[in-house]
Amino acid sequence: MVSLTFAEQVKIILSRRSMTIKELAEVIEERTGKKMSRQNLTQRLNRDNFQEQDMRMIAEILGCTFQLNILDTSE
Repeated sequence: MVSLTFAEQVKIILSRRSMTIKELAEVIEERTGKKMSRQNLTQRLNRDNFQEQDMRMIAEILGCTFQLNILDTSE
């Protein structure tokens, strides 16, 4: 089973919602009060570099549930 990274999932959902990265960055900035540019968010998506609280907030903004899984890949 192929699993998508958080960033890959966000990009797919943005496309399905007809929402841009810039629009998502603006909502994040409104919610947090911290500067979030389109370029900064794009870089974070490319690196898939998010803290759990950020992932939860982005999922909420996109109207999605957030579930964190730890999988044993040794089998």
